[in-house]
Amino acid sequence: MKKIIFLVAILFFFIVPLHQSSAETGVLVMPQVIDEQAKARDILEYTVKIKNNGSGQADLYALVSDIVEGEPPNFLESGRLDNATSLAKWVRIKRGAIQIPSGGEAEIPLTVEVNLAARPGRYHAIIVFSQGNNTTIARENYLNTNQPRLALNIEVTEDIIEKAQLTKFEANRNVYLKLPAAFTVYLSNLGNRDITPRGSILIYNRKGEEVAELPVNETGATIAPNGSGQYESVWDVQKGFGKYKARIEIEYGEKDRRDLSDTVFFWILPLPLLLIIAGGLFLSAVVLTVILFKKTYRSHHHFQNNNLPMIPEPHGVLDLRKK
Repeated sequence: MKKIIFLVAILFFFIVPLHQSSAETGVLVMPQVIDEQAKARDILEYTVKIKNNGSGQADLYALVSDIVEGEPPNFLESGRLDNATSLAKWVRIKRGAIQIPSGGEAEIPLTVEVNLAARPGRYHAIIVFSQGNNTTIARENYLNTNQPRLALNIEVTEDIIEKAQLTKFEANRNVYLKLPAAFTVYLSNLGNRDITPRGSILIYNRKGEEVAELPVNETGATIAPNGSGQYESVWDVQKGFGKYKARIEIEYGEKDRRDLSDTVFFWILPLPLLLIIAGGLFLSAVVLTVILFKKTYRSHHHFQNNNLPMIPEPHGVLDLRKK
């Protein structure tokens, strides 16, 4: 009953001044009322015809305001309006001076771009074509006189779009010299409803065995439409070695459950173990060098001995007496 009274009041607010303003200002706007149904993301296009039946030139400015029950029109700047609930925010129309000579007509494009985040329901707004030398005077004239106007009634129907994108999944390092290991997930909400992604990161060793399962978004944080979320998970393992695979599996959506997945690989090479291995390799290299040196030295010494000239031994008794 309350909504019916509100709708009747809107019609009275629009229709009665429309006829009065036409008589007072000599300006006629067509159409005077637009009723439409739309969905989020819809773009509605119209042409507003303005005829000047007055004796002089009409300098008009388009003033746009939401109509909210129990509140007067406010004609706020677009930046102060809510994307999800403000019909005035969705209106695109010329805001500069519209000059129409006596007896002349003008056609003004009007576009209603229903926001992606628009909530289902009925929305009302007015576009007042108020006369004045500038916007300030046009606003004052609207308050003091009946100016021609156009009524907008748009019903946004339910059109839930739940769509997310896994923009990036990564291990914070390709090689971990010390633990724990950490992972980061980046998600984007491409739909028009809040989403609450939840899931897990499954860790597999080089044998393909599952060794851990890490929760993602355990707190249930939501991502707004056109927003993004970043979630971190930590594998607080005490020891590990070799190549590992991490697979993420995410679910989201209330209307239809959907899933996202991705895989990354990483290595765990503990620094103490690397030092032991490096020390063992170094010791092995030293031992091998010594062995090769000894082997080379013996071969060279044996070669020299085999190539010495043979000295013949004397025959008989050597006479040492001096002759």
